[in-house]
Amino acid sequence: MFELVEDVKAKVHIREYSVSQTTLEQIFNSLASQQEEEEEELFVAFTKTVLITDSTRGIGLALVEHFLKAGWNVIGTARAGSNAEKATILEVARQLEGQPIDLIINSAGINLPGSLETGTKEVLMRQFEVNAVGPFLVARTLLPNLQLAANTRGFAFVVQLSSFVGNMGSHTSETAAFFKDSLYGYGTSKAALNMITRSLAFDLQPKDIGTRKPADCVAAMTDLIAKLTPESTGKFINLDQQIPVAELPW
Repeated sequence: MFELVEDVKAKVHIREYSVSQTTLEQIFNSLASQQEEEEEELFVAFTKTVLITDSTRGIGLALVEHFLKAGWNVIGTARAGSNAEKATILEVARQLEGQPIDLIINSAGINLPGSLETGTKEVLMRQFEVNAVGPFLVARTLLPNLQLAANTRGFAFVVQLSSFVGNMGSHTSETAAFFKDSLYGYGTSKAALNMITRSLAFDLQPKDIGTRKPADCVAAMTDLIAKLTPESTGKFINLDQQIPVAELPW
């Protein structure tokens, strides 16, 4: 009787051992798969995402290259004018539903020359749509994505690329010749962008989303972006070393 019990136990152990052998590879594969999923989730959780408008040329392309090298998840839009088209923005929002966005850089912009004699309604309005209305629509439409990032990390940012000519005080007798043909359309649209940015700052700050307007030097700009804090919201920053003022008034 004793030996039978031992024999039964032995069979049980052998059976258990046999089952363990046949499922060992599956268990290891399952654990490996689970680990990969956890690592991927961890990677996603710690990888920041930036959306850059007009990302296929000039400043936008340079920004894409910078953030890719820095390990960011980069989302780019192609055409400068597409950020002002409601249908395009809504489609982007649909594709990015549930995707946290830590940083939006509105680099899209156009400068269509127009003087007092040659400026037309179409030229002025097109610049206003792309340079001012577009960034507003992008920020508003992707607000849920910004909020997701802010909820996770404590803050998110919207950065607008404006221009020195958008500041009222920049237009003086000394600078008039330099800004020739850029003030009626381009300068006016950038001034409108400045006011939109200022308004966004007040509306978004309670949501832990900041806005800031740097100049267009990519190296200095990205260094500035890396130093952004929630206290930076609503400020107008000049990065042109030829202009001594760092923080610009409206």
